[in-house]
Amino acid sequence: MLPKELLALAATQAGAVTRVQALEHASPEALARLVRTRELVVLRRNVYGPADTLAARCSARLLSVRADCVVSHATAAELHAFPRIEKLPTDPELTRNRPAGEPPRTVDGLRIASVPPEHRAVVQGVAATSAARTLVDCARTMSAEEAVVVADGAVRAGSGRAGRELAYCAGWPGIAQARRVLAFADARADSALESRTRWRLVQQGLPAPELQVTLCDAHGRDVGEVDFLWREQRTILETDGRLKYTEDAVLWREKLREDALRALGFEVVRGYWSDSAQELAVKVRAAFALSAQQSVRPGYGFRETPRRRAQQLL
Repeated sequence: MLPKELLALAATQAGAVTRVQALEHASPEALARLVRTRELVVLRRNVYGPADTLAARCSARLLSVRADCVVSHATAAELHAFPRIEKLPTDPELTRNRPAGEPPRTVDGLRIASVPPEHRAVVQGVAATSAARTLVDCARTMSAEEAVVVADGAVRAGSGRAGRELAYCAGWPGIAQARRVLAFADARADSALESRTRWRLVQQGLPAPELQVTLCDAHGRDVGEVDFLWREQRTILETDGRLKYTEDAVLWREKLREDALRALGFEVVRGYWSDSAQELAVKVRAAFALSAQQSVRPGYGFRETPRRRAQQLL
């Protein structure tokens, strides 16, 4: 059984204790027994915890480095609960503080850059970059698609502006991409797939669609909210994950909904995780062409979902 004092200490350090700290409350034999019985898990060399959680692994690395460091980048995004699509690095990402004005660099897997007090926060008990600084770091260093996923999720969660942090990092590698990503972010994208899709659509030269618009029939009755809408081209794009339609009843309701949207004179396109950017663009352009051939244009109405645009990030 874990000593109460050791458990209390771990709780103050986001679930991690060093071997030296553990030996203040347990003999070497008792510590070995706790590890053997899995009452303590090895988070990294000479650092333990009651459970293997992300916060505990982050705390374990911070305790091992023994420097002015904070958790940052993708790992900080995970702590802030921002959505992501790429696999999280095995080792928590840290940034070691250095004087302002010096360009950031990476040495032996440790990022080195200025992290002033206003760019820091305690997240799940762990010293990390603030939500705004995390956004800027992710937007600078991730692929643009992944960065848009993070930024859309952040603005959906109401993380606030990142303009000051963006200005602070002016001249750093990737800052031009960060500006584009944060300006592009939109709270109306409801999922990682939608975020990735809308970035790809624009990169493929397609006109920017409207997001989350509810279409109505000529009598004002709601037909359905759609993910992406091109009103001029009378085209709808719906992004689907496989889990969405695991039940027959759900699949049937979606079929009836799609039939009703088509009855309003819209072409409906389905986008999937497996679609490449080029495949998606071909589908949408084909729908544009089919819609242009329609001679009958039924009347319809619409209303936009009341969500704020993500320009608030800047």
